[in-house]
Amino acid sequence: MPTTVEPPHHGRQAAEPAPVVTDAQWPADDDVLTLRPSVELLTGADGRSMLFDSESGKYVFVSAGTCSLVPQLTAGVQYGRLREDVARRSGATTAQVGKALRPMIHDLLRLELLEGAASRTTGVTSRLARSQIKMPHVRLPVSTARADRVFAAVAGLFRGRAGGMALGALGLLGAAGFVTALSTMFFARVVPDLSAVWVVYLVMLPQTLLHEAAHGVLCRYYGVPAREVGVALWFYVMPIAYVDRSDAVRLHRRWPRIAILIAGPALDGVVLGVIAALLLSGTGDPGVLAMLLVFQTFMMFMNFNPMLPTDGQQALENALGKLNLRSRAMTYVLHRLLRKPLPSALHRTTRGDRTLFWGYGVACLAYMLLVFGMVGVTLYTVVSQLF
Repeated sequence: MPTTVEPPHHGRQAAEPAPVVTDAQWPADDDVLTLRPSVELLTGADGRSMLFDSESGKYVFVSAGTCSLVPQLTAGVQYGRLREDVARRSGATTAQVGKALRPMIHDLLRLELLEGAASRTTGVTSRLARSQIKMPHVRLPVSTARADRVFAAVAGLFRGRAGGMALGALGLLGAAGFVTALSTMFFARVVPDLSAVWVVYLVMLPQTLLHEAAHGVLCRYYGVPAREVGVALWFYVMPIAYVDRSDAVRLHRRWPRIAILIAGPALDGVVLGVIAALLLSGTGDPGVLAMLLVFQTFMMFMNFNPMLPTDGQQALENALGKLNLRSRAMTYVLHRLLRKPLPSALHRTTRGDRTLFWGYGVACLAYMLLVFGMVGVTLYTVVSQLF
């Protein structure tokens, strides 16, 4: 059965066949089910099977049972015949198979992996429950192939044992820089000059570019493309630079995926260490340096916020072997609260998983509501002062 989906990138748009609008009674026994020609079965993160749609860039983890159906779905098969084949192989009744098979087919439909069908969505709660739980945002892509070629060229400089050791040393420097910055804030006299906020923006622009470039370079170092570079507007107003590293899910081992995720924060740690060293040595304006130190440290903590889809949060998911935990937890909680049927991937969950989903999912949803509230209050205050 399908599970969670990695963040999609802006792929090529293909001509769509005329959709067959479906409902809870779909598919009928004589309906032909066919995977899109752009969908292929792969093995990726932690050896898990997944379907990849080259048109949309989506990755969907699937169970062994779903994998066994891929050859028939690729060739095209009537739903009734598929159900009977599964019943014959498993020894279950057709009614039992249909009860498990229909939700799985609906999930493939919802994820737009089947040809010529579109799900019927009615009402706000249905649209919300069917949606993939993500930060509300819009992407503004800036570069694709050109940026990837630059990343590949830089990654080539780190090939071999010496290059790998250099990357490891940069990672250790980043960690040491972060510890130095925290120690400086706790044990030294740090008095930020609030009038120097303009310096923060001057430093943040090139640092953000380097942060995202670090993600892209590590993608190429481990042999996967960075397919898109651009700016995302979180909550449709907050600009955040990004590198689309969705293809990292192809990497079987956890460490390369974690390294790609923490490459940006490691570079931020190096910058923090330099700022702290300048402040401790008395080089430069202490007020400006203190302002940079406080702001950069705050941004570092935010980038490890487990309530948001940050680098640190995703690195933790990979380290624990629970990919897309945030998305799955929020999906579970939202479907339960709205009394909507769960996606097939969440039908079989242990008591421990359900407890984790409820605790983490509710915390993430509450945090998002808090952020929405703070953004709303801020916008209201600004508009009130202007008008």
